[in-house]
Amino acid sequence: MQSPYSKRNIPPLQKIDLLATIKQESPKLAAKLTKPYYAPLMFLIKRLVNEKGLNEHVALLHRRLVADDNLSHLDNLSYYLYEYLKINLRVKGHENIPTKTAVGKSLIFAANHSLGVLDGLTLVEVLSRRYGDARILANRLVLLTQVFNYFMLPVGVFKRTNREESIAARTLYESQIPISIFPAGLVARKDNNKILREQPWKKHFLQKAIEFKRDIVPTHMENENSRVFYMIHRLRMALGIKANLEMFLLVREFVNARRKSITIRFGRPISYQHLEKCLQKSSSVHDKNTMLNTIAEKMKVHVESGLVKPLNL
Repeated sequence: MQSPYSKRNIPPLQKIDLLATIKQESPKLAAKLTKPYYAPLMFLIKRLVNEKGLNEHVALLHRRLVADDNLSHLDNLSYYLYEYLKINLRVKGHENIPTKTAVGKSLIFAANHSLGVLDGLTLVEVLSRRYGDARILANRLVLLTQVFNYFMLPVGVFKRTNREESIAARTLYESQIPISIFPAGLVARKDNNKILREQPWKKHFLQKAIEFKRDIVPTHMENENSRVFYMIHRLRMALGIKANLEMFLLVREFVNARRKSITIRFGRPISYQHLEKCLQKSSSVHDKNTMLNTIAEKMKVHVESGLVKPLNL
């Protein structure tokens, strides 16, 4: 696979149109959003979404890549995070992960999803610096950023992952490139007590760890989105709207992230062999799936606590 430090053909930049992307990805959802019932909330969301700001950010980064033949994907990402957005990043737990990916030893970094786009980009930047390369599984909407697509492997949000994406995913899992995954699949929301809560973790990352012999590193991302993001979530829940409308605001959160402080904590790796031993206690497919769901929930609680609560598998 190509290195994030190398140059590559840079495709022309396309203007970002969030709602047009939704129509392309999920015509059914797009049709729902045009109904009168959704109109007041969609009006508010459109006012809040800073699509213009995102286009300006992406255009700036694209111009930098085109203008400088020596500028790599990784250096462009680092510039954006630390010089343009001026993100204050702290990394803890370096001692828990190997300096390099050993031969025959690959890693999955399973993290809580506190921010959206930004937690993924900061994590993949740190891992790329440490291991020479890294990728993150991201929903197709994140690909709107275009200039960071090198680091992202798209997965379906509104529709199933297509054959081409499935082949690319398998190739990645078979490599030794570290992979970052947010098993919840959705950004965390605040509960009625204003405590940030992860959505249930799906067992898929555990299955992949076993299948491709990858150890799992529990990873905690410490930060949260703006009050507006959680307000829209509470409002649409109060109205009984099931559609994840606050998802559109992740663009706003990304663009308005200047001077955010983010802390990444790495926990001790869990070997895929240990996961295999856990499954040996189960005989039927149903029992194995139940065990995997139980492990996923325990890992979620462990990571959500900031790696404080013990992980007993």
